[in-house]
Amino acid sequence: MARSKPELERDKNFVAEHYLKGYSVRAIALMLSKHVGIEKYVSYRTIHNDLNKLLKEWEKDRIDDINKQKLIELEKINKLERTYWMAWDKSIEDYEKKSKKLMGQVGTDKDGNPIKPTQQEIQTINMVNFGNPAYLSGVEKCIERRCRILGIDAPERIDVTSQGKGFFDFLRETSAEETEDE
Repeated sequence: MARSKPELERDKNFVAEHYLKGYSVRAIALMLSKHVGIEKYVSYRTIHNDLNKLLKEWEKDRIDDINKQKLIELEKINKLERTYWMAWDKSIEDYEKKSKKLMGQVGTDKDGNPIKPTQQEIQTINMVNFGNPAYLSGVEKCIERRCRILGIDAPERIDVTSQGKGFFDFLRETSAEETEDE
């Protein structure tokens, strides 16, 4: 007996709900038959096929979501890196520092009028900038993060079983320790 589109959709939702609760394929088939009120409504093989279709749909949806999220994060990193580069470029620009020195008497006269200084001296200092290394460190962090997201870096290898020794050396040592314990 072929199921209609509304029945297929209803069954798919039922299968998804119960699968996520941890029920087996056979149990879901029995429960769906009871739910619909028809004995032997669907076989466990049909539920198995429905479940495989569901898993493929979910996988496709998640892969699309993950790829979109990666794009968003990569664009954030690109913007942050551009900001770091602009700050770096500004931090290496040389500039002139001017300071004004007022000379002469300052204050007020007998009538309360302000007395202006008689002389001004303007000092100009050429400042040479070597840049703020924190900005380059920020650029480096952006590059590292981008490489991790894109999977460019080689995976780290962690040896938790043989303590850095060759496999056969490790086996010899452990078997020798077992012999000593006896």
